[in-house]
Amino acid sequence: MDESGLKTALSYIPFIVLALCLIWGAWLWYTGGDPLLFSDDPASGVVVVTGDLTGPSGALVLHGVTMDESGMVIMTASVMNSLDVPVTIAAATARPVDIHGGTELMLAAPVTVPPGGAADLHLAGPANDANAPSVYSSQVSVPVTVTYAVGGIEVDIETVAVRESAL
Repeated sequence: MDESGLKTALSYIPFIVLALCLIWGAWLWYTGGDPLLFSDDPASGVVVVTGDLTGPSGALVLHGVTMDESGMVIMTASVMNSLDVPVTIAAATARPVDIHGGTELMLAAPVTVPPGGAADLHLAGPANDANAPSVYSSQVSVPVTVTYAVGGIEVDIETVAVRESAL
């Protein structure tokens, strides 16, 4: 092959790469990314954490926000796992609102949710106003940030804990 033939062949390489990328993208769009992007098996590729870990309408189920005798606000919510692998709640923070703007509640220890099961999350933190326990107990929803760990991959999801009666 002479020099002009080599230059011509090399000039087609970017077009070939572009065509392969377009074909690959069209295939992913047509198939919806299955089975590459939506696998429940962490060893097989990317794990997508969806609303299957939260509950109806993508929310945690809020069971109660109370205040104990020592002035600590305690929130109990449940989380579901419809995946085929265990999911660990590595961290969670919630911010129930009181008359002074709110308080930060944190998960004390990681919680593992079994495959196809559910678990309760207990978050606690100091109250801003010790005279307002009824403000916490009357809340219908609380913003929550949850760090899910699935097969070594951690994902932060901002959601809300909503009372079961409001779902």
